[in-house]
Amino acid sequence: MWVLTYQRYHLFVLSEAGSDLGKNEIDKEVVEKVWDRIAPGLASQFDSPYTVPVIAPRPLLILNGEEDPRCPIAGLVIPMSSVRKACADADCPLNFKVIAQAGIGHQMTPLMVNEASNWFDRFLKV
Repeated sequence: MWVLTYQRYHLFVLSEAGSDLGKNEIDKEVVEKVWDRIAPGLASQFDSPYTVPVIAPRPLLILNGEEDPRCPIAGLVIPMSSVRKACADADCPLNFKVIAQAGIGHQMTPLMVNEASNWFDRFLKV
């Protein structure tokens, strides 16, 4: 019941924001307006293109399903490019790795668990 109520509320908020903008449909501008009101800066200064690159030169492994509808790999294109550059500038290009497993959606697979384990073994030495 809570999920259904939340979904209706979310749709209501987006619809009202669209009305404020004189729009009949929910589009990118409407969603941005709502998020800028709820959490200012979330889609700008705190979004992944700005925050992920500052992890370098610390090791970063990204594991993702290539077909993940919740975390689409296309959303990582800009952050991946920035992190690769930051790691190269810090002379540690091997501290960054991305695995987008083909045919996988929003789930953790045995391959991902194995890759994470190997990554931890490599970088979290005692």
